[in-house]
Amino acid sequence: MASLKFIKAGMMTSIQDRGRQGLSYYVIPRSGVMDAEAAKIALLILSKKETDPLIECTALAPQIEFLSDTQIVLTGADFSWQLNNNKIERYQIINIKSGDILKGHFAKAGLRGYIAI
Repeated sequence: MASLKFIKAGMMTSIQDRGRQGLSYYVIPRSGVMDAEAAKIALLILSKKETDPLIECTALAPQIEFLSDTQIVLTGADFSWQLNNNKIERYQIINIKSGDILKGHFAKAGLRGYIAI
């Protein structure tokens, strides 16, 4: 399990999953990710289940310090992501080392992006 610390939260950064389906009869809203396709792709690239949680970023990306080695995938909106101040690409597995810092900026294209860990 990866350990991480949020240095800056970003705008409306949250942990999401696919939500709760079929419970509106009980007045439980669906909730979940806003861009289901981008979230699904991030999880599938990491060989995770489509129902696993991930980080949803809206408009302004967070800044995160990783406290353990792990792998991540970034999908969705283009936040001009950087790892240790080096540009990184979305839609691929990124190997993270303890102490690495991930940061993004305001979204250039799209509104919501995802970080699968």
